[in-house]
Amino acid sequence: MDKLHATLIFFLIIGLLSSFLGYIDYLSQGNFCGYVAGSTGVFSCETVYSIDEAMIVDGIHLSEIAPVFFIMAVMVYGLYFVFERRVFFVTLTLLLAIGSAMVPYLVYLEVSVAKAFCLFCTIMHVSIIGSFTLSSYIIFRARAMGPL
Repeated sequence: MDKLHATLIFFLIIGLLSSFLGYIDYLSQGNFCGYVAGSTGVFSCETVYSIDEAMIVDGIHLSEIAPVFFIMAVMVYGLYFVFERRVFFVTLTLLLAIGSAMVPYLVYLEVSVAKAFCLFCTIMHVSIIGSFTLSSYIIFRARAMGPL
């Protein structure tokens, strides 16, 4: 495994852990984030969780979707390593592209609607964009240099 794949795994694991912590924090109504980052000032997970836009189809909260997203990403990446099939890596990159496309809207919700940042959400945003950037680079490098 080269450094790029190791870095990609790192980004995905950090995102996965952050999504679990964010979900636990959401269930505790922002108490955990308040303990970690302080609930005053610019970081207030409770404020971000409470905006109406954080609820989507049939009352599902974004904090409930994030762990599912990262579990899917880690599983698809694992399938790539087990079966060594390019289709799994391309699927991972497409999944991360969808996540990356959502990040600007999610940041907009934090900045303009909630007027606060969620520490766990911010870590997930960085993880998604970093993972997508790396996976895209790996694919384009492979087209020029050989296997993924």
